[in-house]
Amino acid sequence: MIVIDYSGVAIAAITGFKEDLQRDEEHVANLIRHVVLSTIKNYKKKFKKEYGNELVIAVDSAPYWRKAIFPHYKAKRKKSREESDIPWDLIHKYMRLVLEDIREHFPWKVIAVQSAEADDIMAVLAQEIAVRNGKTDSLLDTDDAPEKTVIISSDKDLKQLMTHPNIRCWSPYQEAYAKLDEPVKMFLRRLILKGDPGDGVANCWSPSDSFVTGVRQKPATEKKMQPLLEAANMLDAAEDEMLKQRIVENTRLISFSGIPKHLRQQIIDAYYVEPTGSKMKILKYFAKNDMKRMLDDLDDF
Repeated sequence: MIVIDYSGVAIAAITGFKEDLQRDEEHVANLIRHVVLSTIKNYKKKFKKEYGNELVIAVDSAPYWRKAIFPHYKAKRKKSREESDIPWDLIHKYMRLVLEDIREHFPWKVIAVQSAEADDIMAVLAQEIAVRNGKTDSLLDTDDAPEKTVIISSDKDLKQLMTHPNIRCWSPYQEAYAKLDEPVKMFLRRLILKGDPGDGVANCWSPSDSFVTGVRQKPATEKKMQPLLEAANMLDAAEDEMLKQRIVENTRLISFSGIPKHLRQQIIDAYYVEPTGSKMKILKYFAKNDMKRMLDDLDDF
């Protein structure tokens, strides 16, 4: 199974054409359509021999459940985009339109569940669907290894899914498989303790709203973290109630074990909905949108 983080992969590809994004809207619309479809097609072609022909596109669906329990979640991301010279409104507009085209014409599964992020979808697919698909009904075969799955995303949080060699993460930015220098358990604990600046999550020794108030965080040094990393239970090793509280807060935001059960079930249900697209629909779509170059690669879609 090939699982793609739609927003992450599309934005990484689109922003590589920064000068073209300053041109007229029609040009930008055509650019985004070509870039997004070409990028997804290229990933499928690259990975299908090892991970199979099934391609799943994971989509963010705001407002996110994490925002409901932590109002400062990703708060600074909106401000940084407002200060950017990249036409984000235009990009998001046509990314949405291309996504609808994919739903209608292409034989790929598109999963979007209200309040879930693409990360949540990829986590459930790796933790539950890949395991189910890997099981066999044969009484003679006891290999219950998860289905070979590649997750295409540059989000470092997804490394916590690498609990089995059959589940790997490919980073579009690094153009390489993600690597772990320590066991997954240690990686996740370190991530919880240090927080995630990209999502506005402060380290456990600092106030949770540090990124919003601008207060300087207390350093999460290796010396501070080591007793917690080595403990049987981090909460038991926490030196005071405030640190315990912050560990609990960050764990819920960062660990995929915190994904609400009802969202997990909705993601599973969405996975089993078959796509309606086909090669014939793709052919008509390319013809309608004057995408003649794509016709030569029809079999790769």
